[in-house]
Amino acid sequence: MHLLFENQNSEGNIELLKAMRYCYNKAKMFSTARLSVSVIIPIMSIACYLVYQSSKFIYLSNSGLWFSAVGSIWVLLAYGLDVYEKKYILKGTKIQEMFDISLFKLQWNKVLAGSQIPPEEIKEYSSSFKGNSNKLKDWYGGVSSNHFYANVLLAQRSNLMWAISLKRNFSKLVYAASIIYLICSVLLGIFTQMILQDYILKVLLPSISVLLYGFKTTNELNDQCKKIDTLGAGIIELFYDNKLDLINKHTCRKYQDAIFIFNRLQAILIPDWLYWLRQKKDDEKMIRVNQDLSIKSNLF
Repeated sequence: MHLLFENQNSEGNIELLKAMRYCYNKAKMFSTARLSVSVIIPIMSIACYLVYQSSKFIYLSNSGLWFSAVGSIWVLLAYGLDVYEKKYILKGTKIQEMFDISLFKLQWNKVLAGSQIPPEEIKEYSSSFKGNSNKLKDWYGGVSSNHFYANVLLAQRSNLMWAISLKRNFSKLVYAASIIYLICSVLLGIFTQMILQDYILKVLLPSISVLLYGFKTTNELNDQCKKIDTLGAGIIELFYDNKLDLINKHTCRKYQDAIFIFNRLQAILIPDWLYWLRQKKDDEKMIRVNQDLSIKSNLF
């Protein structure tokens, strides 16, 4: 690893990463709550309908109407949770930017990112982090070019490629789950001989929030992947076209701005289990690519 990247494991930088993780974890709490209720509402509506069909329990006769109303109201409440989720995403994004610029020797772009997170908040968030801090060490691996800003570009590309791997897999998972849910709901209506009005009121309307989440998330993830892929390809071109003269502080600042906007600020939160499922495989692949590109840059 390049000497100037060794301080990524310093106490101050690990503190930033702990604070960043805490903020993203808080955002995931709001995201999980929003999605969980969105899923529970239609499931309960369907369950009440099936119980009523089998037992004719009179108190459940209008349950579909109530769940339709609850589902519609929940769309508004879920928007409120989304506001808090984005608030913590923004904090996490800024803290990650603070970590990066301390390593990359770049200036803070106040026009783009606004003010930095105050040190008191960093201390508070860092001390509230309950995870394993050892997993935060060596955040950027495999960078060993003789050129400092070549290392910066490789680290920036690592950010992008890590993100695109997770986003693509999560997009496929969410899209598949949404399609399966929609198909199953239609089949349920057919096999229970549900009239269209009942299907709309007791299944479709209570499912609006979860279906909106599924298809909206898929679309946003696919758009982000396209932009990230373009950014990553641009970095690769600099190395393979031997454009060392273009690998400088100004180029790195431009890519850092793009990462902030397209990869972090508009982030779709990825479940931790998917992150850790792919962590070892993606890490090893990323380190090998960084090592190869580092060697190539040393031949310039």
